[in-house]
Amino acid sequence: IYAFDEISDSFVMAVPEKSDNSLHIAAAAYVENRKDMFYFAHLSNANTTASGFITDREATNVDSKYVRFWCGGLIITDPVSGGRRSISEMGDVLGCVAYSSKVANEWFSSSGLQRGVVTNSLGVVRNFGSAAAQPERQLLAQRGINCVVNADGRVYLTGNFTSQLAQSKLSWANIVMLLLFIQKSLTPTLKRYIEEPNEPISWKKLYLEVMPFFKLLETNRAIYKNGWKWEGDQFVSDPQECVI
Repeated sequence: IYAFDEISDSFVMAVPEKSDNSLHIAAAAYVENRKDMFYFAHLSNANTTASGFITDREATNVDSKYVRFWCGGLIITDPVSGGRRSISEMGDVLGCVAYSSKVANEWFSSSGLQRGVVTNSLGVVRNFGSAAAQPERQLLAQRGINCVVNADGRVYLTGNFTSQLAQSKLSWANIVMLLLFIQKSLTPTLKRYIEEPNEPISWKKLYLEVMPFFKLLETNRAIYKNGWKWEGDQFVSDPQECVI
């Protein structure tokens, strides 16, 4: 995990074929400490019921907006033997995340039929996509477990959940992805203002530099025009007028 210490331009870290609670706990602690990327955790294909996946997930005691749990597994054609083979869903999950960011934006969900379709599999190992499995799928959703399912003749990702236990906007992965995008985009600019004079000229320069970025987010359906504001004293002429 610590091999990623020098990597700062990534949104997601994963160990695709591993389903190990010690690994998930350690990786969750790592991203929680960094606060600049997700860890995607694969729950073992050996599970056959929703309760089994939930038991695996809850054994980690992970409670973090920077962690996402995935299950379901994929069935593929083995490129060597030509037979059927079960693998982790994680490689395709990462592919869907990259595809979603490319064709939409980082703050759009990478699940669903618009951007979460898996085209290179024969099916899933444990399918929660049927109407009969809906109650189990609901249980998984309530525990913050995302799935790859086979439904309506297509294999695709379902769920947009983080592993945060308390329900809030941060329970939704695309919201956290937006915050990470803002953080990564603005950090280089903000760092240039460290050690600059703490007075109105600096505040105004910073404000004027970052506002076009937020206007771009408005245009690209990340934030609404009246749904946010910049808290600052960038328009004061005297520090005695400061409010913030």
